[in-house]
Amino acid sequence: MPLEESVENFHPIDINIFDKNTDLVFNIFYKAQDASEDRFVLYASKEPRYRDKVRELLQSPDFMEELFIHKDDLSLYFDHATNSLRDYVLNSDASPEKKMEKVYDLSRNVTRRFFDANSSPEILRGSDQVVDLMEKCLSNNELGFYGLDPTPEK
Repeated sequence: MPLEESVENFHPIDINIFDKNTDLVFNIFYKAQDASEDRFVLYASKEPRYRDKVRELLQSPDFMEELFIHKDDLSLYFDHATNSLRDYVLNSDASPEKKMEKVYDLSRNVTRRFFDANSSPEILRGSDQVVDLMEKCLSNNELGFYGLDPTPEK
């Protein structure tokens, strides 16, 4: 079944959730602008044979493209983002404040995408995992709610 190509069916993604070990489970698109309309062109395929090339492209320091996913893949995207964030929170040497900032950003993004896209409630249900990560940041690192004060002002 072909993807509907209208602008409202594509949503921007945060490429910072991809690391050198990323295996895409969804296709990524680039917005090409014609004189008359925006078109979404496949940029990176989820096909396993392209994994190494996709990793190389996404990790390049010169990479500045805005990328998109199709609305049908939003839940896969947020699952990937949540798993990437969990790995960051549990295994990173970043400060508790930095970890909480990343968790907050993802939570805000999930909620915004849900309402912007009139998405499936499945996406919002997935945010439970993000709340669990917030709790982990607050309890394990003794950041406390006082440490959250500057985060929501971004």
